[in-house]
Amino acid sequence: MCNETEVLRCYGFPDSECNCSEKLLPTELKHMKHNSLPYGPHYAVPLAGQTRSFYSDFMLDFWKHFLDRFNDVALLAVLSKVSTQKVKDSGLAELKLNTKTNETIRKSFFKTRNLVASVISLNTSLWKVLVLNDACQWPVAAKAVQDPALRAMLSPPRNIDPKGSGGWSNGYRAKVIAFDLMLRMEANIKQRFKHVLVLRPDVVTDLGQDPAFSASMINSMYFFNDLVAFFPRPYATWFFTHLATGRTLTGLGPANDQDAWDSLIGQLHSRYSTDHTLLWPMAHAAFHGIPFCGGHLQAIPAIPCTPSVNTEIWIMRDRFKARGQNICIVHIDTRHRERRKQLQIYLTALGMNTSLFENIEVCNDTRNRR
Repeated sequence: MCNETEVLRCYGFPDSECNCSEKLLPTELKHMKHNSLPYGPHYAVPLAGQTRSFYSDFMLDFWKHFLDRFNDVALLAVLSKVSTQKVKDSGLAELKLNTKTNETIRKSFFKTRNLVASVISLNTSLWKVLVLNDACQWPVAAKAVQDPALRAMLSPPRNIDPKGSGGWSNGYRAKVIAFDLMLRMEANIKQRFKHVLVLRPDVVTDLGQDPAFSASMINSMYFFNDLVAFFPRPYATWFFTHLATGRTLTGLGPANDQDAWDSLIGQLHSRYSTDHTLLWPMAHAAFHGIPFCGGHLQAIPAIPCTPSVNTEIWIMRDRFKARGQNICIVHIDTRHRERRKQLQIYLTALGMNTSLFENIEVCNDTRNRR
């Protein structure tokens, strides 16, 4: 049985050999004083990534009702003053052209005071918010964190391209900043959280009838793609350092089998060939022997959890300057009508204002956009 700061790490299949292992960052070592910090509030909720549809009446009402289903929530929000997206009918006036893909990128602009007020309006028992002036590139993320180990991880040498400088990797780095905020909050309240629930600001998430139960009963890491994750607090350091594994793999020199190595790196960075993509958080967990379960893991088959967890997500996009609804649903499969109806049933059960979603539409976009 592992102690409160250790996690179980297992290697070998099918006869796995497991042992307890501890991984603490300098900030944790400094404030825990040899693991003396007691457990306190139940849930830390890092909500990190581009702002996008978060700043809309629809999403703010959703987050208010969703977080109300948990007790003792501490919200760690990392948002951006500038958001980009590729939805064709966004109606956003500001445009830029991606010269590599010949795609039009639309940009949204937000004010810091409005984003901070939005986080406060969610009425969580504890909260911290950091608003970034620009995209969460490596230097921006490194400057935003205080823990020296996290700052080192976010500071790759200039002569090495660690890859991953797009929107999805910006989101990964924003989550690291949220983790740093969490460490600071634990130091301030002199308590540790019991569970961590990692979410994205622009994604409606359904964890079933009792999300608090789902998030507290899994004794390993749970993943739904790289959009949702939750785990007991001791796993947090392992989860939020997956960028270190990504940096290590992409910064290594030539391999003995260069074709195989190039294929692996391609799988870690491709976001379009989903059946062959290795997502960084899962690749990191597997590399370090961290048990995990979940679904929609792309190249990795679904791994059932005990107890089972049924997760559904809907990615929402903002159309702040378009006529009609301010948000739309990004279609990630062909079941448009079924998924929209399912969303409406879920939001009704949450108690949301029906006028915000009764006429909700699917985004007019011909490609999957995340």
